[in-house]
Amino acid sequence: GATIVIEQDNLPALEIYPNPSKGVFTIGNIRNANNFSIQVTDAIGRIVHLVQSGLNRYSLIDQPTGLYFVSIKDDNQSATKRLLIE
Repeated sequence: GATIVIEQDNLPALEIYPNPSKGVFTIGNIRNANNFSIQVTDAIGRIVHLVQSGLNRYSLIDQPTGLYFVSIKDDNQSATKRLLIE
């Protein structure tokens, strides 16, 4: 079956860098930095990283190269950003 990804961007100032990445990336401009969750899925929708944290730096160096989707959610907003791992 096909995986459909709908990108939401209720947090337009949110940044993921560097992008493309070698596997380590930073999420910047998170408003509520102490209460949010991060979920990273691969191109076919498998969750490869899930964390509830106040951190802003993450590592996917154990994942193969390719396109990933980083979903960031806080109490009342969410955004999904694309991340390319080279």
